[in-house]
Amino acid sequence: MFFNYLLVYSGEKNTKAGLFYYMRYPYKEISVMSELFIQTIGIKKPLDISNRELREAIDIYWEKYRVIGRVK
Repeated sequence: MFFNYLLVYSGEKNTKAGLFYYMRYPYKEISVMSELFIQTIGIKKPLDISNRELREAIDIYWEKYRVIGRVK
């Protein structure tokens, strides 16, 4: 999933903003996932956490899965 977001949003700032918006408003129309993925897995439910907690979680996710600076 992370790579799909990178392909669509490219940089860190845009990717984090895209993730944040989708986690708040998870609609099929704004998902970056394929139609097959959505049919198989479905659309997630909105998260019931504060904006601060969501931003912290996205920062952790970014650090764990980013490839920029790690590929040689």
